[in-house]
Amino acid sequence: MYGIAYKQQALQLKKLNNNKNTVKVRTSNKEINFDLDGATHKGVETPHIQYSYPNTNKTTGRTFFNKDRKAIPDSMNQQDIRTVRNILKRRNNQ
Repeated sequence: MYGIAYKQQALQLKKLNNNKNTVKVRTSNKEINFDLDGATHKGVETPHIQYSYPNTNKTTGRTFFNKDRKAIPDSMNQQDIRTVRNILKRRNNQ
């Protein structure tokens, strides 16, 4: 996909993601939301990256992941596009 704009590459990846706008990846301490298509957040158009962090309810012990509402999303770069492509290839081959 060399030479194709990030937006077009992201739309191609969206097709590999069953036409879902977001690819979510959970690590030990956060959830990474690769938004391929959809709404602009804080002036940053898609494709962009948003992060969610764990929040444990002290009463129930359940852990939820909440987006950092104060943070400005990061624009996706070519390495991010490659990362998402590889994640989707692995998921689709399972």
